[in-house]
Amino acid sequence: MSGLFQAGYVKTSIPIFHTIIPDYEEMNKYLKEVIIEHRQKFPEAIKSNVKAWHSAWNTHEINPNFQPLIDLVLSACKFIDEGYYEARGFEYSLKELWAMMYEKDDWTKRHAHYPNNFAACYYVEVEPNSAPILFASKINDGINDDNEPYTLQPQNGLLAIWPGHLEHEIPKTLGKRMCVSMNIEHDV
Repeated sequence: MSGLFQAGYVKTSIPIFHTIIPDYEEMNKYLKEVIIEHRQKFPEAIKSNVKAWHSAWNTHEINPNFQPLIDLVLSACKFIDEGYYEARGFEYSLKELWAMMYEKDDWTKRHAHYPNNFAACYYVEVEPNSAPILFASKINDGINDDNEPYTLQPQNGLLAIWPGHLEHEIPKTLGKRMCVSMNIEHDV
């Protein structure tokens, strides 16, 4: 089918939803212990776009202690879908979950989470000089040259959710950061 389709591009706004969750201190204390314990059991990093230690894609199946965060994120996805997209009746499920621990000079390649409906990241412990997450940064490819990138600075307790097709990256960080990312899909 090569050559049968041409692609046209529309400049449009794509929402990136983010909030500091209420009472995050308790959740972060709990998750920090869970992530450190998990890393001790599984010290080898998985190879991926993330150039830092991260756990397996199916960490939620290996370690049920992430369930409180999963419940929070799935509820948030339903709220976003109903409140912003006016969708009704979708139930959300977690496809993948992985924990990450960035050290100085760690980074993540530009990538997207397509075909998942949503991607999410929750920040457990972030140093002040931690690198931001950059969405739709400019690249000289003839398509993304005029992008208006969006920069989101991580902070403790921040939950970010965005459409799975949106490309994003993390430049080399100066400060450490501990976070959990997820891919979410809806059931029709």
